[in-house]
Amino acid sequence: STELASNATIPNGQRTTVRNRAAMNRRYAVHDYVLISNPNCTKPSACANLVNRYGFPEGGGGATTSEERRGPYFYLLAQVVSVHYGEDAQYYTVRREDNMEEQRADAQWMELITNH
Repeated sequence: STELASNATIPNGQRTTVRNRAAMNRRYAVHDYVLISNPNCTKPSACANLVNRYGFPEGGGGATTSEERRGPYFYLLAQVVSVHYGEDAQYYTVRREDNMEEQRADAQWMELITNH
């Protein structure tokens, strides 16, 4: 499992490293809905439809609890279309839900949508 126990003690400087390593080892399947973090926001159109960790846009958009309406909003919502096996790593083609464009995504920038 790539989940860390909530009571695990990890030194502050190593939290990001452990999280990145877990994300890189996570595998996604075709049809999984994922969040793409660190989107390329150099164009306003690339940042217009960001969602929170629950997959909801700013303003609610179907959220039923205050937790589901909470930001930050810095993810793109996407669905895995195909899985590719490169020489060094597995990568994915995802379809963005905001504009239906397909793009490459690497596991280190992907997360499953948070459940509560």
